[in-house]
Amino acid sequence: MEQPTECTTPLAHPTTLIDAPLSLITTIREYFLQTLTATPFVRLSVSKINVLLTWAQVPEKSLLTNEEFVLTLTAGVVTLVGYYVLFGKRHGRKRKRLAEELRLAQKQVRFLEDELLLAKREDMFSS
Repeated sequence: MEQPTECTTPLAHPTTLIDAPLSLITTIREYFLQTLTATPFVRLSVSKINVLLTWAQVPEKSLLTNEEFVLTLTAGVVTLVGYYVLFGKRHGRKRKRLAEELRLAQKQVRFLEDELLLAKREDMFSS
């Protein structure tokens, strides 16, 4: 009787995942790529982009692949989310503080303009 062969993928043995985080990351990345590259959105987008690139006389070997498209979009999204997490909230607070300072400065300018107008009126009446 033939013995079943043992599966050696990282997902087959949960303890292997703890021992090999790089293997886990690679497995997740490959699953992510395979899943997204098969979606109709990606296939249609790449097809239309490649038609445009072909029309622009880009060589066949330089046309976009599904994997390149998914990786580019993923990098863009991760960059934007990372920027917001790291800097966006601070910039938002700074903008609010500057808006409040501007409002106070405008209020002070209106007050000083009224004072100047009153001083001009008094000067006109006294002369």
